[in-house]
Amino acid sequence: MIRQRTHLQRGWLRACTMVCILCFLPHTIERSRAQTRERLIPFEQDDLWGYKSSSGQVVIKPQFHFAGNFSREGIAGVVDDNGPAYIDRKGNVVVRTVSYDNGPDPFEEGLAICIGNDDKVGFFDETGRVVIQPQFGSAFAFHEGLAAVCTGCRMERIGDARVVRGGEWGFINHTGKFVIKPQFDFAYPFDKGLAEVCMGCIQEPMGEHSMVTGGKWGSIDKHGKIVTPFRPRQE
Repeated sequence: MIRQRTHLQRGWLRACTMVCILCFLPHTIERSRAQTRERLIPFEQDDLWGYKSSSGQVVIKPQFHFAGNFSREGIAGVVDDNGPAYIDRKGNVVVRTVSYDNGPDPFEEGLAICIGNDDKVGFFDETGRVVIQPQFGSAFAFHEGLAAVCTGCRMERIGDARVVRGGEWGFINHTGKFVIKPQFDFAYPFDKGLAEVCMGCIQEPMGEHSMVTGGKWGSIDKHGKIVTPFRPRQE
């Protein structure tokens, strides 16, 4: 009886070991591949940026106005003549993104904003895979698990500024599902559990940027419940 139990225990341990190996093997292989990839280093030539290998060989010729470092997943943020983008290690554009502080949109909570062919925006992950299809007129980065997005709005260029007109703002989760339905004229990202939203406000150009003016402002929690009543903002 004791010998039979020991045999069963050994069989169970072998099965558990095989399961662990199968679960962690893909991650080990991917980590090994990432470690064996030769590092690509940004370099500047004639006011344009490209990438060299660690041995000094030009891998991607200078063609960018900005070139960031490659991530472990194998993509890098750049700015070319067509605007911000993320490229692969061959220099091919993987996804187009929006501008942030004169560079490509950075990742927040593992996601960044992507641009579709019709100028709609969605979100992609750190491998360059689009996980929320471009369908919104405008969006902010994810904060505290939610992102403020606008449906039915349009982007207009007024002078040097780009402003958002019309539509309604709400909040989506990481799957792209609306957690707080579109209902506001503008919404800022969540901060410490609250988001500032407004009714009756509009965006106006201010130099190269834009600002939201007028209307009544309040704050909501992550269930969409009004925490601070709407009232005119004191400038």
